[in-house]
Amino acid sequence: MTHGALSETPTLVIFDIDGTLLDSAATHDRVAIDVLARHGLDVLAKPWEAYRAYTDSAVTNEVYEDKHGIPADPEFIAELERLYAKEFDAHVSTGAVDEIAGSRKLLAELATRRDVYGAFATGSFRALARTKLRVLGVEPDDAQLATGTEHDNRAEIVRDAIGQASRRHKIDDWRMVILGDGKWDELTARHLGIPLVGVQTDSHRFADDTALVVDDLRPVRVDTLVGLSARIEGLAESAPPDGR
Repeated sequence: MTHGALSETPTLVIFDIDGTLLDSAATHDRVAIDVLARHGLDVLAKPWEAYRAYTDSAVTNEVYEDKHGIPADPEFIAELERLYAKEFDAHVSTGAVDEIAGSRKLLAELATRRDVYGAFATGSFRALARTKLRVLGVEPDDAQLATGTEHDNRAEIVRDAIGQASRRHKIDDWRMVILGDGKWDELTARHLGIPLVGVQTDSHRFADDTALVVDDLRPVRVDTLVGLSARIEGLAESAPPDGR
């Protein structure tokens, strides 16, 4: 295996999954719509963009509270996660979900580097995120993965992913860059001060000051991400304990 030269400050690449690495956003949304409808909940009663936070746990809680006036019971959320995962796995088994072009190649290149590391931060329920990583050829038990099961808030998901990477690799001083495809990725990157590579696979249009905007990941190399990354102080130290 060929390894890249070590840089003075290692780089952490934080990946969203749906619409960024995997062409799974539409399938995921369809699963959510169908499962919630079977429980009398209409997630399309308002636009996706109108939800206060765009994670599986947050959206489910909000649509439940909109109807019933009280937060959803944790056991109900856990049961929905199980049902989401079962239905999503059925879609995967038909071959309906595949990579965003260039994703597997980029992840494979990242695995050859000793100066650049990856972590995954997704609003998806953990059970679905694990399946999505397997589709991409990533073993979820070996990945630093923070999800919408542990956190409602996207910024906390990213902080958790950073914390996991810091503990795993014993590194507190990082250069960082985020890859994401939507509004919430952009807002989170801006809130945390981390440069964003916007993957333009949906209707969202990124701001002019986005570090890089691409249609897919074929033109993106690891050195591209290193060059766009920035040293961000304090995020590793302020990351929450491992939420898994």
